[in-house]
Amino acid sequence: SEVDTLPYIKQIKTSEYLTTPWGNQIVFGWMAFRRNHLIQSEQQWQKALCTKLPQDMDKILIKNLCKIYKLLQNPVRFLLYEKYVEDFPKEQDIPRVHLALGYYYLTCQVFDRALLHCYKVLNGTCNIEASHLEEYEDYVIWAQIEIAQIYLEQKQYEKAYDFFSKIHFKKTETTILADILYKRAL
Repeated sequence: SEVDTLPYIKQIKTSEYLTTPWGNQIVFGWMAFRRNHLIQSEQQWQKALCTKLPQDMDKILIKNLCKIYKLLQNPVRFLLYEKYVEDFPKEQDIPRVHLALGYYYLTCQVFDRALLHCYKVLNGTCNIEASHLEEYEDYVIWAQIEIAQIYLEQKQYEKAYDFFSKIHFKKTETTILADILYKRAL
């Protein structure tokens, strides 16, 4: 997995930012990541996040820390995801992050949080640009599947049936479609 290109890396290396604590921390964290020293990278970037950074730098560090926590299989990344959706609600990848949070909370059986994030995906359709509608359609399908699954696990069978019935099957894979039809029949 590759980290996002960090803005200012070149500027940090060749400017007065290198003399700032956060500039050094970002560069050292980036170098540690490149050498697959994930713990050291995480420690440096966490220190940098505790300082006053430019907002775009803050956003990319949070995303990169999530990647590190995913590689380390550390659930802390979900707390960072929560911070990310709160701090940057207009980012293009927010629906994907809400789905990840919904699925995580579903696996932990924290159903109210899982539903909250899945419904945010559905509600987000009002704000999507036309150029991203096809991509967003997949997010809606997965949100509907997660919501139906949540209701099924909560033994709210009528609601689960309604959501399994609403899923748009046109683009759904055969194995997923079979699972949906089976669960709807249950």
